[in-house]
Amino acid sequence: MKKGKLISLCTVGLCMTLTSCFENTGDHYTEILYPASGMKALYADQTVDSLVFVTIDSWKLDTTYNNIPQDRKLFFSIDPSDFSGNEDAKYIVTKSVKLEFAPNTTDTSKIAGLNIKAYDRNFSAIYEQKHFHDIERPRRLNYEFLLTDTAGTTMDSIIFKAYDNWSMKIKDAEQKSWIRIANPEGSKGNQVVKINMDKNETQSNRDATIILTSSNEATTEIRIVQQKPVQKN
Repeated sequence: MKKGKLISLCTVGLCMTLTSCFENTGDHYTEILYPASGMKALYADQTVDSLVFVTIDSWKLDTTYNNIPQDRKLFFSIDPSDFSGNEDAKYIVTKSVKLEFAPNTTDTSKIAGLNIKAYDRNFSAIYEQKHFHDIERPRRLNYEFLLTDTAGTTMDSIIFKAYDNWSMKIKDAEQKSWIRIANPEGSKGNQVVKINMDKNETQSNRDATIILTSSNEATTEIRIVQQKPVQKN
C-alpha cells in the first residue's frame, strides 16, 4: 500500500508537481526535507542556498524552467557530482546539494525549479529570488517599501537581514539635510539601522529615499515620508 501527498503549483508559467511518496515495504523512499514546503523565497543579495533530500533509490537532478521568460530564469551553479547518485536500497542517504547563483540586480524576480527523479517518480521544489532585500521594517506594500512618520518623529529604524556586506545612503542627500542614517554600513546578518530626523515644522509632507546596496551590487530603495504638522483648530 502506498500513501502520498500531491501539491500542484503554477508560478509565472512554471507548472510543477511537488510529490512526497512512501513505500510501506521500505523498498523505495525519497523525500525533500528542504525546502520543506516545496517552495523557497530567496532575496536579491542572497547567492547561496541548498536542496536537501533523503532517498534509498538511485536518483537524477535536473533544473526546470518550462515557459519562464529568459530574463526571469534563475540559473544555478551546482557541483557536477550532485546531479546523480546510485544509492544502496538498504540504507537511507541524506543528500545536501549546494546551490550558488548571482545576486538579483534586475527589477523583477527570478524563478527556477529543481526536480529529483527517483524510482520513476518526480520530487520537485521551486526557488524564487526576489529583486529586493529581506526587509522586515518597513513591510513591502503596493510594490514599495514605505515608512511613514508623524511631524514630531525624530527617530525611526529600518530592520532587515543581510546576506552580504552592505551600505546605505540617502538619495540626493544634499537636498535632504533633515534626515540622517546613524549606522550606514555593516556586514551580513540581522540589522537594525537607526534613522534620525528633524521635526517637520514646514506646512507640507516631505520624503526621502534611502538606497540599500550590498557589496554584490543588489539594491533596494526605501521611501520615508514625514508628515506635516497636524493643524490645530
